[in-house]
Amino acid sequence: MSGIAADARDVDRRDWRTFRIDRLTGLETVGTPFEIHERPDPVALLAEGIALSSFPFRARVRIPLPVEEATKVIPRTFAVLEGEDGHTIADIGSVSIERMVSYLAGVNPPCEVLDPPELRRALLLHARSLEAANSRKREVSRTGRKRGA
Repeated sequence: MSGIAADARDVDRRDWRTFRIDRLTGLETVGTPFEIHERPDPVALLAEGIALSSFPFRARVRIPLPVEEATKVIPRTFAVLEGEDGHTIADIGSVSIERMVSYLAGVNPPCEVLDPPELRRALLLHARSLEAANSRKREVSRTGRKRGA
């Protein structure tokens, strides 16, 4: 997301929302009074909007790092991160389970899939297929051609 974002209280939805400033048009003051009881963290609100709201597939994973270190592995622009006993719980959005498998396969250190169970199965199948594809011993000549099996 490019541009500057603003957060505002949507009194009809009774929830906070983020808006891109460059997309706002026809602004008007409606004069509807309300009280701010608990204002959310604007960074967390924006991160949640970017990381989750526009993606149909969602996952929850545990990263074996504290939040400060986990942000180097999965940035807050890609996930909503919460600390839990020295680990990080990450809620991540994706366009599909296949794209999520591809993304999580590259996360280091490896993370534990908490939800959904079908993602855990798909990730295990992917890991097994990588192991099978790379466990065959082959010799490669200097020209790059396979010799033997």
